[in-house]
Amino acid sequence: MKKFKIMDMWISIILIIFSITRSIIFYDRFLGPYFLHVKDDIIQGYFIVGGWQVISMLVHTFKKWFTIKGNKRFYYQIIVLTIILISILLIVFKSDGIAFMLFFLLAVTPFMAIYYTYICYHEIYIKMKRPLDQLK
Repeated sequence: MKKFKIMDMWISIILIIFSITRSIIFYDRFLGPYFLHVKDDIIQGYFIVGGWQVISMLVHTFKKWFTIKGNKRFYYQIIVLTIILISILLIVFKSDGIAFMLFFLLAVTPFMAIYYTYICYHEIYIKMKRPLDQLK
């Protein structure tokens, strides 16, 4: 478990840095006539980092690692599942709120990725250093 958690945290950090670097490298497209292509470069970073973190979240859920009620990961998963459910409902019912939801996700997702990486760090270097504290 600890080896997976360490790899999970470092892969998240590397993917976040890779996505930011990739967006900066292609920043000059903002000024050119290919403005629409920039969105693809940035959105790909969202899918790369988010995809990894969703896989990690599912592994944690199925293995029941730090997913008990009261943990940060538990509340994070509730928030993510709520956002997914609302998004699906907006798509199914063809609501006008889907544009707002997509803009909201575009703004919030980077902070969620950083927070998820912080949760991984906290579990590795704080909770796993004092395993008997988990018994309280």
